[in-house]
Amino acid sequence: MKKVLLTTVTLFALSANANFNSSSHNWNMGSDPFKSTISAAESIYKEVEKVNGWRDTAKLIKDAKAAHAKGDSATALKLAKVAHNQAVRAKEQIPAMKNAGPRF
Repeated sequence: MKKVLLTTVTLFALSANANFNSSSHNWNMGSDPFKSTISAAESIYKEVEKVNGWRDTAKLIKDAKAAHAKGDSATALKLAKVAHNQAVRAKEQIPAMKNAGPRF
């Protein structure tokens, strides 16, 4: 009985700790968050630009680079994250566009 109880408590403790680290943890401690975010935004945007490039994404990337060049890293990172989010959403929207149109 003690072995079953001990095993159950141990498994519960391990499973409770499995999701302890949040997804916002920066695993790239040595890299610049702006550079990684802006490069991801640019690569996804280039991928979807011809099919479903959103209007403001290119402008956000340009503004983020300008803010980074001026030394305003907080604004640059914020704009880069918005641009990345828009690029990801545009990519997610492509499959839905295949079925778009009037339904009679």
